[in-house]
Amino acid sequence: MAEAVRFQVGPLTIPIAADAFEAWVDQAGEGDRLPYARGPEPLRAHPTFLLAARLVAQKRITTFQPRVPGTRLFDFVAERLAIGFVPAPVDVEVLDILDRRVLGEIRAVIAAGSAWPGDASAARRLQLKNADAVRYRRERLAGLGVIRWVNRGPLLPLVITDLETGKCTAEAR
Repeated sequence: MAEAVRFQVGPLTIPIAADAFEAWVDQAGEGDRLPYARGPEPLRAHPTFLLAARLVAQKRITTFQPRVPGTRLFDFVAERLAIGFVPAPVDVEVLDILDRRVLGEIRAVIAAGSAWPGDASAARRLQLKNADAVRYRRERLAGLGVIRWVNRGPLLPLVITDLETGKCTAEAR
């Protein structure tokens, strides 16, 4: 007797319809979020993902991909930016070397699609004295209008937005 051959297909990425996504963007307010897909990887050629890329380029949304707890899947999430969002001008002459190092770390975390690891972890990575040193620089950058952050509670990472690009760190680890 011949043995049956089995193929295992992993989870698939399931996006919402592109027209429903675009309708949400048109009616959403600043800070509103929509998970527009869930799966192990982005479908870069899918109309929904192409639309998301176009909306990011137009500075209408920012995107991030938190991992679904206990799985190998990601939620692909869009966050509506302010209508008429204009990137903040950053005067690099005002930023000293430590400001630039902390800003570089924030931008690296954003680019990786990760959550903010915490000020203590950032201090270790940047070889700064302690978490207070990073916190001071983060507050200074916010005061200069370079970043903003939302503290969602003691057990959740900060969500930090780079006001030059409009992109932000992911919400969950």
